[in-house]
Amino acid sequence: MYCYVDQVQRIKNLMVDLDVVFLVFCSSSTIFRHNIFLFSVTTRAS
Repeated sequence: MYCYVDQVQRIKNLMVDLDVVFLVFCSSSTIFRHNIFLFSVTTRAS
């Protein structure tokens, strides 16, 4: 029983890690997209 609980806890921790990685990836790609957009706007303006 303890082994099973330990396993579940590990899986939960892994899922939390994946959530964090996913969040970081999403936010960084959004920032990246904004930078591309700003860059294209500024180059077009000049």
